[in-house]
Amino acid sequence: MTLPSVLIFDVDNTLYDFVDFFGPSFRSMVHALAKTEDLEEADIVESARAVYQRAGTLEHQFLIQSMDIFSSRSPADRERLIRLARVAFSKTRKNRLKLYDGIQEVIASARASGFKCVCVTNAPYYHVEGRLRDLNLLALIDGLVAWEGSPVDESRPDYVRKYSGRREQLEKRLQLFCTPNRTQLKPATYPFHIIANRFGSRFQYFSIGDNIAKDLQPARAAGMSTIWARYGTKVDPRNLETLLDVTPWSNEEYARSKEKLVEPDFVADSPRDIARILKIPMQAELFAST
Repeated sequence: MTLPSVLIFDVDNTLYDFVDFFGPSFRSMVHALAKTEDLEEADIVESARAVYQRAGTLEHQFLIQSMDIFSSRSPADRERLIRLARVAFSKTRKNRLKLYDGIQEVIASARASGFKCVCVTNAPYYHVEGRLRDLNLLALIDGLVAWEGSPVDESRPDYVRKYSGRREQLEKRLQLFCTPNRTQLKPATYPFHIIANRFGSRFQYFSIGDNIAKDLQPARAAGMSTIWARYGTKVDPRNLETLLDVTPWSNEEYARSKEKLVEPDFVADSPRDIARILKIPMQAELFAST
């Protein structure tokens, strides 16, 4: 008898193309700031890079107010810049943030067939929650393991309420919600052990991700089967260049992230390959057969 399964999905470049939405969105924001403030785009990029380097992540919710190039501005002027940057970034993000073709159908069909679906990411939970909600995936997952994120500004009660509200909703709705500290994030095995401990030995586990070193190697070390989402490695060169221009990763870290430390058990060149590998009957096929 086949054991029920837990599918563990990486988020960025497994559910959607992070490079394709971040690159153009960041450039739109920089262009808007440079145009309205009569600044050089290169200077804005350099100031943003410094913030991302200090934060250790591109997922930084307080970018503008942390940038040295705007440090002499009044609080009111910084608020104006924050709104400007948010509108420019969000407008492009709305057009660019899209699920990979077929991934929603695969997850919906998996859950309809009795699979559990859990997302594991190093991004802050409040960013991930918003994206999964916007992409109509939040209702299709059973668990989320994500970074706690940078500390919320306690002087801004609106931010405190917003993020605590998101946490409460996730804790209430999901079977598993965990926010490890930075040292416990992938490529550590901690997230995978947390999932295995929550669902138990009656399940078999499959880790699905685009990054072999970060997503698959620790899952393999935790005793799980692995599926390489090779489709997530195909990115637009210009957008990748934008990301690498501001990434907090060093060249050595980026190179290590591309190392093939283990051979994946399976390879998926499209999201629908995941269904084929795991023999998940797609809902469209079920409807057609009836």
